[in-house]
Amino acid sequence: EMASVFQVEDFGKDEVSYGHFCCLFDIKANMAFLVRQLEKNEIPYSVYQENGISESKEAIEISYILEAIDSPHDEGKRAIALISTFFRIDPLNLPEVRDLSRGHVIFKKLLEWHDLAVKRQWAKIFNALMEETGLIEFCLKEPGGERKISNYRQIFEWLEGQAYDKKLSLFDLCALVESYQNNNADLSDEEKKMRIDSDTKKVQLMTIFVSKGLEFPFVFDCKYSPGEKKKYPF
Repeated sequence: EMASVFQVEDFGKDEVSYGHFCCLFDIKANMAFLVRQLEKNEIPYSVYQENGISESKEAIEISYILEAIDSPHDEGKRAIALISTFFRIDPLNLPEVRDLSRGHVIFKKLLEWHDLAVKRQWAKIFNALMEETGLIEFCLKEPGGERKISNYRQIFEWLEGQAYDKKLSLFDLCALVESYQNNNADLSDEEKKMRIDSDTKKVQLMTIFVSKGLEFPFVFDCKYSPGEKKKYPF
């Protein structure tokens, strides 16, 4: 089986990890065969994508939480933030917590982050959103959690740099996030790409078109060869 080549124990754990392997495909749809083999053999893998970070769920949810921090007294914006991954309130329970009292722990956090935003202490805010909300622990229990964490970190790092460089207010930052989502922000090609997962000890699957500039010790060309039947993909 193709997946047998990724048995890193044969190489010695100190020398080779799964993250040293890359498989190149002509189109993403052709990854399905190898994905099934990797899952069958319980080999960790990650699908590297060129674009899409600005269209990811994480980008959308960051816009929700920043809007709520900017307007903590706005019940509607708070409600949307409450059902996001940051607070994880079940939508069915939303009526019970939608009208938060000033003494509620979530309301206090929004006010605390709002004050930090007024002082433009972006690093503290973004770190708090990752650490104090339990976001990392929650994502790690979810399928594709490391991919999600990597997306959150990538977006926060970019926003932090923009905020400090351009001396942005929170209102400005919210507008920038909206532009980021619409892919109209001034992003370089590299900034638009999703980073490889934070845990790099995974076999990386990607199309040839997004592999430019990336290097791996072991690279497999997994394109279909002309004239071969689909059942013999490698």
